[in-house]
Amino acid sequence: QPAPFDLADQSRRWQSLSRGNLLDHPPSPIVVDPFAIVSRFISADNLVTKSMSSNTIPEQPQPSKSLPTVSANVPVFNCVVHVLRDATGNVSARVANLPNLVSTGGTERDTLAKIVKEFKQYLRQLADTGTAIPWVDPPSPKEANEQTRFIPVHL
Repeated sequence: QPAPFDLADQSRRWQSLSRGNLLDHPPSPIVVDPFAIVSRFISADNLVTKSMSSNTIPEQPQPSKSLPTVSANVPVFNCVVHVLRDATGNVSARVANLPNLVSTGGTERDTLAKIVKEFKQYLRQLADTGTAIPWVDPPSPKEANEQTRFIPVHL
């Protein structure tokens, strides 16, 4: 019969091993009684503890089958961006489904972060003034050497 699991002893062994004292504590197999450990973490008033004495696995509550939903009050917009890296390595981006939103930067990540910020500010400004959003539909086509990015934007 293997020795019961002793958390304090195992902790001392790991601390010793982490200091490089491998020969002080030769490795030994760890034997764990899962029912003893689980019963420590289940409150005494829980009905699951009654099933522990019979060495059966307790039934877990079933997770909800529906996905979490976002509040209907949070608008989400599709930001279609055409990205171009020029010969000097700089990146320029333009929103294809809204007019006059352009940004540049040293990396694509920085440029996209800037243009998303401008996209949000522009839509908030339109919403605050009650102005209709002037969507370009269909979005403007990409030019030679441009790549398209589709970015969902929450306001």
